[in-house]
Amino acid sequence: MSAKRKSLSKAIRFEVFKRDNFTCQYCGNKAPDVILECDHINPVSKGGKNETLNLITSCKSCNRGKSNKLLSDRSAIDKQRNQIEELNKREEQFKMLSEWRDQVNNIFERELNFAIDALNNCFDNLTLNEKGSKKIERLIKKHGLELVLKSITQVTSKYNHEGSVEEFEFCLKKMPVFCTMLSKPQHVQDIRYILGVLKRQFNNSWSWSNEMEEHLYSFHNNGGDLAELKEQVVGDEFYDLGSLFKHLRFEE
Repeated sequence: MSAKRKSLSKAIRFEVFKRDNFTCQYCGNKAPDVILECDHINPVSKGGKNETLNLITSCKSCNRGKSNKLLSDRSAIDKQRNQIEELNKREEQFKMLSEWRDQVNNIFERELNFAIDALNNCFDNLTLNEKGSKKIERLIKKHGLELVLKSITQVTSKYNHEGSVEEFEFCLKKMPVFCTMLSKPQHVQDIRYILGVLKRQFNNSWSWSNEMEEHLYSFHNNGGDLAELKEQVVGDEFYDLGSLFKHLRFEE
């Protein structure tokens, strides 16, 4: 008594065709040049099942010619085995990628909590809300934890005096500016710092700022020591802008 054949679903046929690139695995002809069918490697009459491992893409002519004989040529079976091995490798690599992604997410979560705690610890009885935490999260993603921590140190040292809510919010607002500045080369940071100090000292006019910036860059490019200049500017060693311009031009 022959085995009862169970019809294949369209979904299974499509998966087999897709796996085999819509190509007859016997003669190499492709759709739509030929009509494709799903062929049983081990015939149903001999106990073969409707499983994708037992199915192969065949054109109508090859399938009819094969009848219910077992394949003597193992190339189709070997090809499927290779495909399964490749799928297993891809699945293994996908699992490795997923595990790596989870590890990265865990590391980032710890970094975020560390930065949030660092900012909260600068203010008594004040903590970041969800909106503020999201802002810190974006800064870490853009600039990295180390730079964000440096910006927290600098911004709180400059603007946190009484630990008030207003100062907390202002520090959070200023952090992107500090992060951007800290990401620049050291000489650029020094020049921006010097300009900031000078503007506070000589705020009677802003017309000199662009010229001063050009002179500071020229001073640096010609071997001038910006670190020493910072100390001199902070120490009010230049009684007016003229004396500073003269110094930047290396004039006695």
